[in-house]
Formats: sequence, C-alpha cells, structure tokens
Amino acid sequence: MRKDGIVSEAERAVLARLNDTGLSRPEWISIVVGIAIKRFVEAGATTDVSEGLERLIATVLAPKAPTHVSEHVHVNDLRRLICYNEAVVSTLDAVLPMMRAIFELYTSLDADGGKKEAGLICPTELVALCVDVLPGDPYDYLSVRDLQRIFLHSRMRVVDPLHGKRRLRFRNLNFEDFLEAFVRVTLLTPVPTPDDLAEYSAPSAALQVVAWYDDMLDPDETKPWEAYLEEHVKATNGGTLTGVAEAMRKNDPDATALATRIGNLTAFIAHRLRGGEKGDGPVTPAHVARFAKARKRECKSL
Repeated sequence: MRKDGIVSEAERAVLARLNDTGLSRPEWISIVVGIAIKRFVEAGATTDVSEGLERLIATVLAPKAPTHVSEHVHVNDLRRLICYNEAVVSTLDAVLPMMRAIFELYTSLDADGGKKEAGLICPTELVALCVDVLPGDPYDYLSVRDLQRIFLHSRMRVVDPLHGKRRLRFRNLNFEDFLEAFVRVTLLTPVPTPDDLAEYSAPSAALQVVAWYDDMLDPDETKPWEAYLEEHVKATNGGTLTGVAEAMRKNDPDATALATRIGNLTAFIAHRLRGGEKGDGPVTPAHVARFAKARKRECKSL
C-alpha cells in the first residue's frame, strides 16, 4: 500500500485471494511475527524477535482489541472448568445416544455443499441445530458472535491445518468437539434451576422442566419469558462466556449446578425431538426421523 493509502491493482488481487481462502491460525501467527520483525527488529528497536512480538502485542494489538478479547478466559481454562469433571461427564453419558442422533442428523444436512467429511459438523449446521432445538428464539440469548466463539473454542485439534482433509477436520467439529460446544451453549441458554421447578408437580423431573418451559414460552404470555431472559443475563454476568466462567469459579467450582442445567436442557430437547408427545421415555430413531422430516426452519450462516 502506498503512503497515500491507495491500494494497487496487484495488491487488490492478493487481498481478493486472501478473502477467498482466509487464514488458518498458523498463517495468522506467521503474519503477526513477520510484522513484529519488520516493526521492531529490523528498525533497530530490539534484536530479540520475542521481545519485538511482545511489544507489538502490548502497544499495537491489545489496545485495539475488542472488550470480549481482552476479558477472554483462556480456552483450556474454561474447558477444564466446564467439561472435565465427573458431574458433567455423568450427565452427558446418560443422554449420549440422543446427542449422537442429533449430531448425525445435522451433519447430514450438508450445509457446506459437500466440502467436509462425514461425521463432522460445520458452523452453519451448528446454528441450525441451535435454532431448531433450543427454547424460544435462541438469538434472544445467543448472538452470532457467541456461536462463532463457541464453535472455534470447542475444536480440539492436533493436526496440520494446511493440507487437504486435515484442513477440513481443523475447520469443523467431530462428535467430541460437538459435545463441548453443547456444554458451552448450555452456559448461555436460559435453563430452570431447582428453585424454579419447585412449584411444578409432575411424574418426573424431566416433565417438570417441560411444564416450566410450557409456561414460560406460552405465546399468549410473553412477559414471563422476557423477564426471565433479563434475570438470566444478570445471573451470567452479562450473558457472556467469560462472565459465566467467573460466576462458576465462585459459585459452582465442581460444576454440579452446570450438570443439572445440562440435564434440564436435554430433557427439553428430548421433549421437542419426540414431537411434544407426552411421557419422558428415551428418544428413538423413529422420533429423530419424524423430527428431521418436519424441520423447515432456515438458519443464519456464520
């Protein structure tokens, strides 16, 4: 780019190619290191590349970073806090067949035009899943930015992202990644607490949850749900993953409350997959097939 800010045709062509292909994390890091070398090492400010990189981050990148980046809880810290504990693992084990059925249904949508392997879910498919099975309108409590971050931070990849099929695996979620994404989604989804359910009398805990959502999502009564959403945002320190993590560290260090939330949310999803039929038995392949046939919603693309 010239000093007057005008971009040449050759530079436009390069930018167009970058826009088409995007950058992987290693490519992005390589560019940042290269800028640090140009700006601080070659300019004579330091002879140490790592010091130049530190200066670039401290003086250029960090001051311009959005709030959600500067307040971000490290991905692995949050992962250990919410996923790798006995309470959450036991709760997910109990609903694993249903979660597998949901995963296979949405990976079969082929929302990316056949670019990925079977057994992987892409961002658009994850959004479709959230829109279809979560309570109310998910965009009331899950922004597109939330979903992007949940998707990106749920990938556990030890692969070279620059080659063929490996790149596809790097850019999509397998089943284990999907389970982590679901836990992160649960953190931001309004789910009843045991106190909320205390006044509901039902044959089972799952049907208590269904009864609570029926009341909250009554189309003739919008105020209860809106009020609950406001309380949910307050309870989660602004409705962000960082806020939830900080609240969990103080109030739910062993994740037992989170495990209860996961159980209550999966009870609602099971009810939805069964087409609203009475009872709280297991979700069968027939239920999932009927649900798949009936789903007609469109979703936003990430």
